[in-house]
Amino acid sequence: MSVAEFAYAQARIEARHGERLQDADWKALESAQSLSRYLELARSTALKRFLIPIGQDFPTHAVERLLRGEAALYAREVAAWAPRRWRPAIAWIAALPVLPLVDRRDEAASSLARIVDDATLEASCAAGAAGPDPVVRGLARILDDGAGASEIGRRWLRRWRKLWPQGEAAADLDHLVSETLRVLTLAGGRQEARAPPFRADLGRMLTRFFRSHVSSPIALVCHVGLVLIDVERLRGGLVRRSLFGAEEERIVERVAA
Repeated sequence: MSVAEFAYAQARIEARHGERLQDADWKALESAQSLSRYLELARSTALKRFLIPIGQDFPTHAVERLLRGEAALYAREVAAWAPRRWRPAIAWIAALPVLPLVDRRDEAASSLARIVDDATLEASCAAGAAGPDPVVRGLARILDDGAGASEIGRRWLRRWRKLWPQGEAAADLDHLVSETLRVLTLAGGRQEARAPPFRADLGRMLTRFFRSHVSSPIALVCHVGLVLIDVERLRGGLVRRSLFGAEEERIVERVAA
């Protein structure tokens, strides 16, 4: 791939990468005890793009659903910057926020529409594998026979490999996959893989790859991965304060009065 071919995407992705919160920014955000203060601080950062549909009084399940939808839309936005032959592979990363829901489905909720649980995708999901959206079609194919969570992850990865442009950066992408799986294995399990140490290790690895491949579409893949980590951290902050921050907020209001 020529430098000129990727120049537009490189400029966009470097600008977006520079907007991501640094450790000091996260510490300032996470010092907020109440949900209202947390939302106020988060909306003063680049995280605001994920919070547009979210209100302070939303239940936690709605917050999680909306954040999944916003993360998927972001992956598709980044994919649109890439050279055309790379777009399907980058857009497929939009499916990742949905995969954890496989653990929580039951026989009565096995349809794709129920799993995705996003009003913006409802019409596409209703059509399943015959629908117009390529990510939804791909999800329908890997979720349609009741496979378990571990098998769903393997199917996602196999499909992602098939979407890579032939002959372009395959060795680098394989290295990225192997390093991601190594970090995941070291995390020791699905719950541990959502914990801060795992997020930090994975974030450092993706940042190294981003910097060493900043002039190639692999940088787009790494950036989307990093943003998904940020959205997961944001989700945790919102949910914790929604569930446990009400009493602290009442205390703050009494003190202020």
